[in-house]
Amino acid sequence: MIPEVINYEADVLIIGAGGAGARAALEAGRAGVEVTLVCRSPVGRGGATPTANGGYAVANIEGDSPEIHAEELIRVGCFLNDRDLVRTLTQDSMQEAKFLASIGARIQWNLAPSRGVLIPGREMMRAMSREIKKLRNIRVYEDVMALRILTGPDGAAGAVLWNIRESKLIVCRSKKTILAVGSLGEIYPVTALEPMGLPTGSTGGGYVMAALAGAELVDMEMTQFPFAPLKPTLARNMRYTNLKAKKLNADGKEFMKPGIGAYSHHAALAVVQEYDEGRGPVRIDLTDQPISNVHEDHIAADVRDAKMREFGVTPFQRPVIVHVGLLFMMGGVSIDVNARTTLPNLFAAGEVSGNMHGANRVPGNALTDIIVYGAIAGRVAAADAGKTRDLPQFDKQTADEVRNMIDQHTREKAQGMSAMKIKDEIRATMGKNANLIRDGEKLKSAIERLSELELLLPEMKTGGLQSRYDTRLVDALDARFMLKAAQIVCFSAIAREESRGFHYRSDFPEEREEWLKHTMLKIRDGKIEVGSRPVRV
Repeated sequence: MIPEVINYEADVLIIGAGGAGARAALEAGRAGVEVTLVCRSPVGRGGATPTANGGYAVANIEGDSPEIHAEELIRVGCFLNDRDLVRTLTQDSMQEAKFLASIGARIQWNLAPSRGVLIPGREMMRAMSREIKKLRNIRVYEDVMALRILTGPDGAAGAVLWNIRESKLIVCRSKKTILAVGSLGEIYPVTALEPMGLPTGSTGGGYVMAALAGAELVDMEMTQFPFAPLKPTLARNMRYTNLKAKKLNADGKEFMKPGIGAYSHHAALAVVQEYDEGRGPVRIDLTDQPISNVHEDHIAADVRDAKMREFGVTPFQRPVIVHVGLLFMMGGVSIDVNARTTLPNLFAAGEVSGNMHGANRVPGNALTDIIVYGAIAGRVAAADAGKTRDLPQFDKQTADEVRNMIDQHTREKAQGMSAMKIKDEIRATMGKNANLIRDGEKLKSAIERLSELELLLPEMKTGGLQSRYDTRLVDALDARFMLKAAQIVCFSAIAREESRGFHYRSDFPEEREEWLKHTMLKIRDGKIEVGSRPVRV
């Protein structure tokens, strides 16, 4: 069934309303341009940002400085970080924390002796959502997911969107477009981006849309796998168990070397080794310790911790079994210090962007990243849009392709695999062949299996088009994003023939000096191509 098409126009279109998208909307909205903000869930309640613990890195303790902060990010990132991006992050972090405080975000300023402040993701979204509602030049469309970036002679020209609530197609033309849509955790069987097993929409759509439009992706093999809770079920994938606690194997022995951070690749490799050598499951057990609240006095963080204690699923109350799971994508859409991508008129901010964290992200810097670069993207996009008189022309073929795809998926079919089954197959393939420990043969097997699944996409079983909230169609659209995102990770991983940070190749187990460079990925005529680029020092 061919859906109804609605046309929108905007000076700045922002795709995604998590921390990066909301901050971009505020900055662009305050500049006076017409902003359209689209998100697939209610603003402030969906995506990964509201689940964030709240660590916000900023040089605010004695003896610290933005320069020292930057040096740590680069060192821990195995020197793969873009230096200009890192320095901008550390220099702008304090002013952005003060901005959040100025709009009413409750911040715990003193975490000494640790660097940074505490702003739980839920709290920063509460404050920003309230401010967005005050600006009449920001139009918010919830229950809307982006499917493709429109392009024309001058670059990006808007996006093709799907109104989930009303089952209608939207073609939004815009002078500037900002991508701020999450991660790709859902392509893996275990991910912190599904707290308690609840999806957050981290299907890799932002990376896929950018690449299909012609933008370059950088270091897409750099996926962060710290340990994540598996059981009890209510604690599954929750990040609150990443405490400085003993990790015990099935024999009750502590196996982690002292001083290894919970979010480091060394810790993750140690956990996987215990499982691989038959000493699993690995557990965190603090039942002999008094119950404590790691967030101390912050009200918003206390709510979640109290609820976990009420459920009886903290490691202070019962052992928590852990494994490794996808938490963060260090790679992403290649940007510069103004959040511009390699495709003119397209910006990217937040986890969808790359170059920043290198091969290993330092804890506490994700929220800083999304806020700092969300502000930059909104400010620069608004300034550029103000200098642009007319809306850009675009290639109508992209919109036609999306219409035909939806028509194809919503016809009654007697045969075909369900979207949920294809999603499960993608997760199983990535978990087996492209997880923390990789090698060339496993990655080739993953690419072959993903190619087989790709042939099944056109015949996914969804049934006829539903007039409202067609969840089967949304699952099919997500499955398409997940499959292409999985292919992108595998192609990038097989190209980097070394081990660096969270990219561990058992067939190339050492860091290699000749690989101190970025993998650069593009999609040309439907085919994935991977090259390289020197690290910008």
